[in-house]
Formats: sequence, C-alpha cells, structure tokens
Amino acid sequence: MSTLEELGNQAYQKALWNDFKGAITILDKAIAKYPRDPRLYNNRCYSYCRLKDYKSALSEAEFMVKEFPSFSKGYYRKAEILIEMKRYIEAELVLHEILKLEPNCQEAKFLLSEVQLMLLCSGGKYSVHDSIRALQLTNFNTEQAKAFLEVGGMKGANSYDKNDIYYSDEELEEPSTSSAPVAKVTTEEGEYDPYVDPSNPFKSNSIWVGNVTKKITEDSIKPIFSKFGKIKSIIVQHQNFCAFVNYMEPSMAANAMKKFQQNYPVADTVLVIRYPDNAKANAMMFGNKKNGIKIK
Repeated sequence: MSTLEELGNQAYQKALWNDFKGAITILDKAIAKYPRDPRLYNNRCYSYCRLKDYKSALSEAEFMVKEFPSFSKGYYRKAEILIEMKRYIEAELVLHEILKLEPNCQEAKFLLSEVQLMLLCSGGKYSVHDSIRALQLTNFNTEQAKAFLEVGGMKGANSYDKNDIYYSDEELEEPSTSSAPVAKVTTEEGEYDPYVDPSNPFKSNSIWVGNVTKKITEDSIKPIFSKFGKIKSIIVQHQNFCAFVNYMEPSMAANAMKKFQQNYPVADTVLVIRYPDNAKANAMMFGNKKNGIKIK
C-alpha cells in the first residue's frame, strides 16, 4: 500500500512534467485514503488551476474552506481563483477572511492590495497611479478610496504616462555594477534562500522592499529601482514598513535582485529587498513543507 509521502511524490513527479491530469488522478487516490489531509485538496485545487478548470478549482477551494476552516491556504486558493475569474469583490472578501486568521500574512496583504487596485481601475475610470495614492491615503480601504476618487480627491495629482507605467530615463540599459555586489543567495546560517536568488526561481514580477519609513515615498523609490527595468506600479505600505515594486517582466525583478546594492542607505533608513512572500505561493505548491506534501 502506498503511503501519503509516496503518493505525494508520485503526484509531484507528474506535476514536474506538467501532467496535471495525471497528478489529479494520483491525488484522487490519496484523498480516498487520507480524506482529512487538507494539503491534498490544496494540491489538487492547484492542479485544476493549472488546467484552467476554474469551476472545479473553485469547488475544491470552497470545500477546503468549509471542511478545514483554520487552513488559510484554502482561502488563499479561493481568492486566487476568484481573481482569475475576475470576481474581484468576492476575492477581496475572502482575503479579509485570511487576515482574520493570520493578521500578519504578508502574502494576503499584498494580494489584497492588488485586488483593491483592480477594483478601482476596472473600467478605466481611474488611473493606476491615482488609485494607489487613494488607497494609501485611506489606509487601503477600498470603499473610502473609491469615495475619495469620486469627489476628485486626486485632482491635480501627478500621474504616470498614458499606460500607467513608469519608464526609467535609462530605459533598459544595463546599470553599472562596479559598486553593486550580487545579492547573497544564502541565509546567515548558510542555507540557500530562493527569495534573494538573482535567477528569480519563482518568476516573480515583484520586489519587496523593507525598512520603508514614512520619509520614503513612491517618488523616492522610483529612481532607485527604475534603472533595473520598466515599472508597472509601486505600492508603499507605511503601516507595514515596506513597499512593493511591480515590474513588467520577471527578468526585470531578477535584474533588480542581481544589481541592487544590499543595505541601500536612503533618507533615514537602509533599504533591503527580496521577492515577496506570495512569490512562492504563486509557484508550484507540491513539496512545500508548509502548505504541501513534504517531498524528500
């Protein structure tokens, strides 16, 4: 008889080759034997997502939320699926449920900011720039931000170009690296840390910036990071002492990780960077020790 770990490894191998139908078949067997392990449903839900079978994926996520209410990954999967289905209002409500379970979950906070931005920008009525500013001014309250925009609260504010994308004066020209060492890819204990790996193993478009004080603004972040690629948006969260720089392509985030000088002094602080926590959540979840089946 196959053990949970053996079945997990079999499903993982299928997923490695993008055989998600095969992975689902194996996970069906695993769930039949171990029906109370939420990680199995999570991985099957992910497989449905990769097949773009969002109806089945949503059904799976809703089952997880109902049967395993303390398993935050079920809520996170549901939010991701609702976003893919462009059901942003429902996604926002689900993300708030995650934050009730885990108030300090940076993945959920980041995704919530993205959903709020989609809600405000849908229909093209408000620009990305003005929407971000409105969210920042209202402590990321969507309804208050919308009301603020509707009464012309952002009138006269500077905005990005017609595509709401900030372009560096240097465009994509490679910056000098003489004084910028390659980011370390290990922790202080010497262990490999994918969140600072310049190869960008998660293919993330975003960079998390830490040690952001109130003196650090969007305008002060732009010139620092625009030299590494075309920036789509910047979200500053002073309440969390961080910011997110969202590039157009993963290669640009990788370039930032490679070329950015770690411990960058600016204003009254020293900035540090890494890929966002949700970068891993957006990557393949099979084998993840926290949320998936542990694979040797």
